[in-house]
Parts: sequence; C-alpha cells; structure tokens
Amino acid sequence: MRIIAILAVYNEERFIIPCLNHYIRNGIEVYLIDNESTDKTVENAEQFLDKGLIGIETLKRENVFSLRKQLKRKEELSHILDADWLLHIDADEYFVPLEKNKSLKETIKEIDNKGFNTVNFTECTFVPTIENSDHDYKDFLKTMNYYYPFCPYPSHHIRAWRKQKTPVELAWSGGHRVRFPGVNRYPKPLIMKHYIFLRNMKNEVMIRLKLKTDGMEIV
Repeated sequence: MRIIAILAVYNEERFIIPCLNHYIRNGIEVYLIDNESTDKTVENAEQFLDKGLIGIETLKRENVFSLRKQLKRKEELSHILDADWLLHIDADEYFVPLEKNKSLKETIKEIDNKGFNTVNFTECTFVPTIENSDHDYKDFLKTMNYYYPFCPYPSHHIRAWRKQKTPVELAWSGGHRVRFPGVNRYPKPLIMKHYIFLRNMKNEVMIRLKLKTDGMEIV
C-alpha cells in the first residue's frame, strides 16, 4: 500500500524537518507544496528528496495567503498522485496511530482491509506551561507534553482517505473534512498532535494563555 501526505508550507523552517521525519518513519511518503517561502523551508526539505519526499512544487503566493487556493491544489493532487490513500496535513500537525507498536501506515492498512475509506483524527492541542514555557528548539516534540483535546463538533478532522476514482473535496470545509460520495468513516479516531501554540509564539501573536499543572492561568 502506498500512502502519500500532501503538505502545503510557507516559512516552516522550524517544523519541516521533524514533520518530514515523523511521516517518513511512519511509512508515509510526502508531496510538498511550497507557497513561495522566504526562509530555509525548501532548502531543509530538499535533503529528503528520494528518501520519502517524492516531490516539491511552488504555488504562487501573489502577496496573500489563500487557504482555498492551497486546498484546491490539494484536491487536484489527490486525484493525480499515484497512491492508495492520501493525507491532508500541515507542518505543525503529527498524525499518530493509537497503538505505539504500529506505524501509521500499518494502522491505515488495517483500516483499509476492514473496508473503511476515511479516517477521523482527534486533535490534541499542545500548549506551553509556566513550568516549561520555552520550546524554541528542535526537540520541542520531546519537551512539549501538555495538551487539551479540541473537538468543536463530531468528526472534526476527516483528513485521511482512500483514493477515489473522481476528485474529492477539501476546500468546502476549510480542509477539516474530505468529502466524496460513499464516505465510510472508520468509527475509532486516530490522534493528531497539533503544535499551534508553538507556531504562534514564534510569530509573537499568541494569546498568552499558559497552563499550570494544577490549573489554568491567563498572563
């Protein structure tokens, strides 16, 4: 079985290496859409070419961020790429299996064998804490250990699917849920680790909400 994750990036030099490492270790190939990054995102990614990263393309930014444009391109690629399953991912998101002794690829293969064609992911949003607030280094995956579950509605992240004979839809939901005729979702969600607070700290625009181990404090 061949599984390809489609990843769109813009100035993700702090995330791109651990992100690619994670998916490739889990048996997932990656196709990269670069939205005209101005940092070392592409340079850092190129070391993975022919080692799990199957391609890099440039999507013109035209001086504005357009999520819809990125998602429409992902829709096109999901129909074109030679894969059995596709994943829609971002650089600060890590899809993981429920069982530690299995890879993500092995887990999805088992789901496919059971006849299901989509997978939902429960989002675990990782946050800084007063006890350990600084994660601005490459080992943040090991040191950022506190999170809260985020699920504003059921099946919030249906972002893995078996390749269809006709194009699928992603843009309709802002990329949260893939849509196509005959969706048969696996009833047990997998996990998505999301490091959105780390991204916002780097951009210095986060709402300064920090967690203490014995409660919550706004500073």
